[in-house]
Amino acid sequence: MRLRLAILIFSLIAFNAKTAHSAQYDYHPQSVLRLGGGFDPSRPLDTFRRCLKFIENRIERGTVSASFQATVVKSRAQFLSIVNISASLSGHYGLFGGGGSFSYDSEYSFDNDSLTWAVVATNDYGRAEVTEEKFEPFAESMIAGKKWKQFADACGKEVATQERRIAKVAAVFSVTNLSQSEKENLTAAASFQGGSTGVWDAGAQASYHKFVSQASQVSTIKVSVFVIGGDGISVLADLATDYSDIQAVTNAVRTYIAGLTFEKAAPLSYSTARWNAYGWEGSQLDLTRQYEIMASLYTLYQDAQKVRERLQRTQELASRPEYAERVSQTQRDKISKNQDVYTHIVEDILTRAENCREKRICNSTTSIKMPVVEWPNLQPISRVQVLGVYEQGCSAPPGTVTQGCYTLVELDITYDTAIVDSIRAYRTRPTANEKIFGFSLQPQAQITSSTAYLSGQTKRPKNAGLRASSTWISEKKDFLIIGANLSGLTLLVRDKQGIDEPYFVSTK
Repeated sequence: MRLRLAILIFSLIAFNAKTAHSAQYDYHPQSVLRLGGGFDPSRPLDTFRRCLKFIENRIERGTVSASFQATVVKSRAQFLSIVNISASLSGHYGLFGGGGSFSYDSEYSFDNDSLTWAVVATNDYGRAEVTEEKFEPFAESMIAGKKWKQFADACGKEVATQERRIAKVAAVFSVTNLSQSEKENLTAAASFQGGSTGVWDAGAQASYHKFVSQASQVSTIKVSVFVIGGDGISVLADLATDYSDIQAVTNAVRTYIAGLTFEKAAPLSYSTARWNAYGWEGSQLDLTRQYEIMASLYTLYQDAQKVRERLQRTQELASRPEYAERVSQTQRDKISKNQDVYTHIVEDILTRAENCREKRICNSTTSIKMPVVEWPNLQPISRVQVLGVYEQGCSAPPGTVTQGCYTLVELDITYDTAIVDSIRAYRTRPTANEKIFGFSLQPQAQITSSTAYLSGQTKRPKNAGLRASSTWISEKKDFLIIGANLSGLTLLVRDKQGIDEPYFVSTK
């Protein structure tokens, strides 16, 4: 199971027109929205002067609600909702050169051979509103003089009158390169899905552990942790744990969120009022359809661009000699053809987005069709099975590293000898003297003798032998790990080009 821990700390947006006189916008890291600040939905990238004086008032006190959820993420739109990224405003920002810093969803694919799921904890801290508001003198002067356009240029056409704040931690997991049957089996096994008060029953815990273990047998798992609100740092060490234990993951995020307050929480959304309510008599367009189409174009763009980039990487890998046996000429030709198709799709989406934003020609996106790509399997490891875990001299409390305490883990690893140069193992759960989150930098000794077993006369299982391909081999590998109570190992697999890829293996 591949583990790539990417901690992304940010406060993160959607457009939802409520009435002709108000709207709601989810927060965006590049948005100009702020409580009491001006905004123009036709110019969402522009900043405006603060035109109101006001007193901020809390509508609710304390935590309004707390929720925990585990779910399979079936689309990019659902993913964006989980991490509170607005597709509509992302379309305005991200499709025109300004979105690189917040396109966190670009790391994820929702192809026919991938699967994503998430464990999410959310605290809603309620709303703050503007009260006793009055214009700044310069703004009041423009209203009195009926200088409607000048006022709109300075103050926008709407003002943010309410702000809602939340704190959220979302652990997002994804696997790729699944066969159709593997994806169907994993989806069917996801019976853990649902909400929780923060304590999962035994059935849900067992279901989740089985699901993650099953996923690790067929593919590699990438892990990203999104932290919204607070400083995010204190949650890191607690989340460097066994990701197949849903209760352990939930406990870590719950402890982090419990320490936050309204002041440390992040903005979730803003409710606005048109300046008409304050005496402005200028005009404003209804941009509901524009925002809907821009949201659709953004998700389509990210999906198409992700496939396009993957096709490029696949073509580069397929050209290397060690992959010659893995990719046929027919597959290479299809990859090249699909590259051309997806390049055209990306260019078409960008043209549509520009027309929608600049000319307000916002045509339906239903005509944009993305062909299914049959991906060749280019993974260096296809299977890792834990055959045994044995401890010696480990009587100290859990997590304590003492001299003479070590654990022997025997794995059966199926890998491609044409690609893999070496495999090393590291502890997954960090100890007090290990500064890297989730990984130990200390190289571990590899046991080569079958007599090195630590529990009596345990007999070494027979080798599973070679696979059908001349380069695939199933081989026993024994790793001696310092310390006890392992939740898992990180295997660092180095290919012939000297590139390392981490794989997480649960040993529970």
